[in-house]
Amino acid sequence: MHRLKISEAASNAIRIAFERSGLESPVAQLGTISQAVSLSPEFLAALDEDSTEDLLELGKLESTRHDTLKYSLHIFTRDASECLSEHIQPLEDLRFCIPTELLRLFDEHVLDYVDDRFVMRRADGQPLEALVEKLVSGTL
Repeated sequence: MHRLKISEAASNAIRIAFERSGLESPVAQLGTISQAVSLSPEFLAALDEDSTEDLLELGKLESTRHDTLKYSLHIFTRDASECLSEHIQPLEDLRFCIPTELLRLFDEHVLDYVDDRFVMRRADGQPLEALVEKLVSGTL
Protein backbone atom coordinates (compact mmCIF):
# COMPACT_ATOMS: atom_id res chain seq x y z
CA MET A 1 0.00 0.00 0.00
CA HIS A 2 1.31 3.43 -0.90
CA ARG A 3 1.65 5.96 1.82
CA LEU A 4 1.03 9.18 -0.14
CA LYS A 5 -1.64 11.04 1.77
CA ILE A 6 -3.99 13.64 0.35
CA SER A 7 -5.15 16.50 2.54
CA GLU A 8 -8.83 17.37 2.73
CA ALA A 9 -8.14 20.66 0.94
CA ALA A 10 -6.34 18.89 -1.93
CA SER A 11 -9.05 16.24 -2.13
CA ASN A 12 -11.75 18.91 -2.35
CA ALA A 13 -9.84 20.83 -5.06
CA ILE A 14 -9.41 17.64 -7.11
CA ARG A 15 -13.09 16.71 -6.71
CA ILE A 16 -14.10 20.17 -7.94
CA ALA A 17 -11.77 19.78 -10.95
CA PHE A 18 -13.33 16.37 -11.66
CA GLU A 19 -16.83 17.84 -11.54
CA ARG A 20 -15.91 20.77 -13.78
CA SER A 21 -14.13 18.55 -16.30
CA GLY A 22 -17.29 16.92 -17.55
CA LEU A 23 -15.30 13.71 -18.08
CA GLU A 24 -17.08 10.42 -17.66
CA SER A 25 -14.19 8.75 -15.86
CA PRO A 26 -11.79 11.43 -14.58
CA VAL A 27 -8.39 10.73 -13.08
CA ALA A 28 -5.88 13.14 -11.60
CA GLN A 29 -2.32 13.37 -12.91
CA LEU A 30 0.60 15.12 -11.22
CA GLY A 31 2.47 17.60 -13.35
CA THR A 32 4.18 20.95 -13.26
CA ILE A 33 3.46 24.29 -14.80
CA SER A 34 5.90 27.14 -15.20
CA GLN A 35 5.60 30.86 -15.17
CA ALA A 36 5.39 32.36 -18.65
CA VAL A 37 8.53 34.10 -19.85
CA SER A 38 8.29 37.06 -22.17
CA LEU A 39 11.12 37.95 -24.51
CA SER A 40 12.40 41.50 -24.84
CA PRO A 41 11.38 43.57 -27.89
CA GLU A 42 15.07 43.74 -28.89
CA PHE A 43 15.34 39.95 -28.97
CA LEU A 44 12.13 39.61 -30.98
CA ALA A 45 13.36 42.24 -33.46
CA ALA A 46 16.65 40.35 -33.86
CA LEU A 47 14.66 37.19 -34.61
CA ASP A 48 12.87 39.03 -37.39
CA GLU A 49 16.18 40.27 -38.84
CA ASP A 50 17.77 36.82 -38.59
CA SER A 51 21.05 38.26 -37.33
CA THR A 52 23.05 35.46 -35.75
CA GLU A 53 25.54 37.75 -33.98
CA ASP A 54 22.80 39.93 -32.50
CA LEU A 55 20.88 36.84 -31.43
CA LEU A 56 23.88 35.43 -29.61
CA GLU A 57 24.48 38.63 -27.64
CA LEU A 58 20.81 39.22 -26.98
CA GLY A 59 20.39 35.58 -25.99
CA LYS A 60 23.04 36.05 -23.32
CA LEU A 61 21.20 39.11 -22.03
CA GLU A 62 17.89 37.23 -22.07
CA SER A 63 19.39 34.40 -20.04
CA THR A 64 20.35 36.83 -17.30
CA ARG A 65 16.80 38.22 -17.28
CA HIS A 66 15.38 34.71 -16.94
CA ASP A 67 17.99 32.91 -14.89
CA THR A 68 15.42 30.62 -13.30
CA LEU A 69 11.96 29.46 -14.20
CA LYS A 70 9.51 29.07 -11.38
CA TYR A 71 7.67 25.79 -11.52
CA SER A 72 4.71 24.76 -9.44
CA LEU A 73 2.95 21.48 -8.88
CA HIS A 74 -0.30 21.10 -10.77
CA ILE A 75 -2.94 18.42 -10.89
CA PHE A 76 -4.22 17.81 -14.40
CA THR A 77 -7.58 16.13 -14.98
CA ARG A 78 -7.86 13.64 -17.80
CA ASP A 79 -10.05 10.74 -18.78
CA ALA A 80 -9.03 7.32 -17.50
CA SER A 81 -9.15 5.98 -21.07
CA GLU A 82 -6.07 8.14 -21.80
CA CYS A 83 -4.00 6.31 -19.16
CA LEU A 84 -2.50 2.86 -19.13
CA SER A 85 -4.73 0.76 -16.89
CA GLU A 86 -1.75 -0.29 -14.75
CA HIS A 87 -1.05 3.39 -14.01
CA ILE A 88 -4.48 4.07 -12.52
CA GLN A 89 -4.02 4.13 -8.76
CA PRO A 90 -6.73 4.62 -6.13
CA LEU A 91 -5.57 7.12 -3.52
CA GLU A 92 -7.96 7.95 -0.70
CA ASP A 93 -11.01 7.32 -2.92
CA LEU A 94 -9.67 9.43 -5.79
CA ARG A 95 -8.12 7.91 -8.91
CA PHE A 96 -4.71 9.05 -10.11
CA CYS A 97 -2.87 8.26 -13.32
CA ILE A 98 0.65 7.61 -12.03
CA PRO A 99 3.08 4.71 -12.48
CA THR A 100 3.66 2.67 -9.32
CA GLU A 101 7.40 3.37 -9.47
CA LEU A 102 6.80 7.12 -9.43
CA LEU A 103 4.17 6.85 -6.72
CA ARG A 104 6.71 5.10 -4.46
CA LEU A 105 8.84 8.25 -4.55
CA PHE A 106 6.05 9.99 -2.66
CA ASP A 107 5.93 7.56 0.26
CA GLU A 108 5.66 9.50 3.50
CA HIS A 109 4.44 12.63 1.67
CA VAL A 110 1.23 14.64 1.73
CA LEU A 111 -0.39 16.31 -1.26
CA ASP A 112 -1.91 19.56 0.00
CA TYR A 113 -3.72 22.56 -1.46
CA VAL A 114 -2.73 25.92 0.02
CA ASP A 115 -3.27 29.46 -1.30
CA ASP A 116 -4.90 28.17 -4.51
CA ARG A 117 -2.02 25.88 -5.43
CA PHE A 118 -0.98 22.29 -4.89
CA VAL A 119 2.08 21.54 -2.78
CA MET A 120 3.80 18.31 -1.85
CA ARG A 121 5.11 18.07 1.70
CA ARG A 122 6.98 15.44 3.60
CA ALA A 123 4.95 13.79 6.35
CA ASP A 124 6.72 16.03 8.89
CA GLY A 125 5.22 19.08 7.14
CA GLN A 126 8.37 20.30 5.38
CA PRO A 127 8.04 21.19 1.66
CA LEU A 128 9.19 18.50 -0.73
CA GLU A 129 12.80 19.16 -1.62
CA ALA A 130 14.48 15.78 -1.44
CA LEU A 131 12.92 14.56 -4.68
CA VAL A 132 13.93 17.74 -6.49
CA GLU A 133 17.48 17.41 -5.18
CA LYS A 134 17.62 13.80 -6.41
CA LEU A 135 16.36 14.80 -9.83
CA VAL A 136 18.85 17.65 -10.15
CA SER A 137 21.81 15.61 -8.88
CA GLY A 138 20.99 12.67 -11.13
CA THR A 139 20.78 10.24 -8.20
CA LEU A 140 17.16 9.38 -8.90
